[in-house]
Amino acid sequence: MFALLPVVGGLLLGRLGRARPPGQARATRAGSVQLMGKLVRRTIEGDSTVLEWSPDDEGSVRRAAETMRDQVAAGYVAVLGGDGRNEPIDELPPDADLIVLTMPMGGG
Repeated sequence: MFALLPVVGGLLLGRLGRARPPGQARATRAGSVQLMGKLVRRTIEGDSTVLEWSPDDEGSVRRAAETMRDQVAAGYVAVLGGDGRNEPIDELPPDADLIVLTMPMGGG
């Protein structure tokens, strides 16, 4: 099931209302860890979470990919977060931890 998760004080509230840092893995009932990918929009005011997805949930991956494509069509550039990578991506890697949407920088 897909749902946009509310952000309160920099923490995401899960289905049970428990706070956890954005992008953090969550424990499942069987005690295993389920990783969550996060799509964020970077603006002058700071980063805001657009949505999260689970690589094991095809529906949430599909919605994340559609949202990313829509944001790119609206003028944002999508890049993988972390490790100093700056290369734009066209398709959502389901196992990505973080994808950052940013506006292209002007200049000359």
